[in-house]
Amino acid sequence: MVKPGGNVPQSPSNPVAFKLPSSPTGVGASLSYNFTNIGPLEGDYGGNWKDPIGEHTGKHRTEVDLSRVNINVFVHTLISVNRLTVNGLDPSNGVGGISVAAWI
Repeated sequence: MVKPGGNVPQSPSNPVAFKLPSSPTGVGASLSYNFTNIGPLEGDYGGNWKDPIGEHTGKHRTEVDLSRVNINVFVHTLISVNRLTVNGLDPSNGVGGISVAAWI
């Protein structure tokens, strides 16, 4: 369930706020595969929808853990894309990412 509880402007030319309703219908799935012994490749999708709102998120994660081959380094990367659609308004897209490297 997505429960944004926030207000968004209808457009740059019409800044009157529109309260986003809850979206109780949704689905999520994740798939990970280990190509080598040092880390997996993972994809994730989540979506919620209920007229008039739709929210979809896709993520890609890559991990390299060299401690399995006697080197104490860990690298983790996550890239995420989010799309919010509301009937009568322009869609909104967001992109985020994180990369972490640690010496253990």
